[in-house]
Amino acid sequence: MSLGDEQEAPMAAPPSDMFAAPAAQPVVTPAPEPAPVASGSPPVPAEGLPPGWTMEQWNHYGAQWLSQQAAAQPVPVAEPVVQNPFSTPTPAEDDLDLDF
Repeated sequence: MSLGDEQEAPMAAPPSDMFAAPAAQPVVTPAPEPAPVASGSPPVPAEGLPPGWTMEQWNHYGAQWLSQQAAAQPVPVAEPVVQNPFSTPTPAEDDLDLDF
């Protein structure tokens, strides 16, 4: 048997869409659910829960903690501005020609 005697049948061409990119499927991302908040509980402060607190404790005692923190914060008092009596020249000093 010689190699030239047997002829292989040519292969058929692959389908035209064989190498095409798969059809894009829309990606559906579920919206994140907000954390459950018990009715009547205040929102968690921006800096987070107080150290050592759980969310359950916050739901029960958070409003009380916030009111205690507000009462403990000192109210800033405006400092009186003291004018230096020597900062503005007197009329006699203003007339002096001190340009050198």
